[in-house]
Amino acid sequence: MDRYLGPLQRDLLLRDLQPTTIQQYVHVVRQFLERVRCDDRRFNAEEVRAFLLELHGLGRSTSTIGSFHAALSFWFSYTLGRPEVMANVPRPKHRRKGPMPDVPTVLELKFLFEATADPFYRTLFQTIYATGMRSREVTNLRVQHIRAAEGVIYIPAEFAKRRRARFVPLSDALLHMLRAHWKQCRLPGPLLFPSRLWLGHFARQAHPERPWTDRPVANDSANAALRHAQVAAGIPKRITLHTLRHAFATHLLEHGVEMRRIQVMLGHASIVSTQFYTHLRKDILQQVPSPLDLLPV
Repeated sequence: MDRYLGPLQRDLLLRDLQPTTIQQYVHVVRQFLERVRCDDRRFNAEEVRAFLLELHGLGRSTSTIGSFHAALSFWFSYTLGRPEVMANVPRPKHRRKGPMPDVPTVLELKFLFEATADPFYRTLFQTIYATGMRSREVTNLRVQHIRAAEGVIYIPAEFAKRRRARFVPLSDALLHMLRAHWKQCRLPGPLLFPSRLWLGHFARQAHPERPWTDRPVANDSANAALRHAQVAAGIPKRITLHTLRHAFATHLLEHGVEMRRIQVMLGHASIVSTQFYTHLRKDILQQVPSPLDLLPV
């Protein structure tokens, strides 16, 4: 199996894909190889169709099946040099399944931030809401990315999705908050949101706080703190780090900010992705009169 996965990893690195994408593509091809038992005679369209149909039968979402299709397309096209295998294998049309995300209101977010006990995480949550950054972008935020004189935060390509560097707004309130955060946490390095050193459950700790590391804080830790704050604030909605990004875009739309500007700040390649947030706007529905109200009395 290594003779197939090794060249795949080489080509993925040459394509300069994100580490998480490389890991996902290798995982998909490994699953396919296990299914066909590394028999190159079974590297054909029919086996790929059967593999994807199995995923469909297991109830996997269209977006998941689409990502499997993309991984196999890359492997057949670039690593094996056989693009014809995937040429006639349909890729599922993406359909959003399940309920629309329930974006918290401005008041709910105010209660959420107030209920966040740890100032470290409160600043992290407010930074996402103030800028619309993705979780990987905000956890890798460094001092040199803050451009106070220009009123922007620079997100370098190495941390941005699809390697597209961009700028996001830096308000005076957020700048003041980040400066206070730096001083209060006494951060040792350039990372604004580093993780803490794990000393084990029974380790003796001389200081009340564990020392900082040079690694970004983990999403699991941040989401766990967010869940605690959500419960403490009594908010029934499910809120994640990505929900705060949803709230950023939705609330800006509700306040009349142009969709094109929001697209740039979110880092969407297509305006179609940004148009999703029009479905989350409740203010539009509230302004539409009911036909019953139009009937003559």
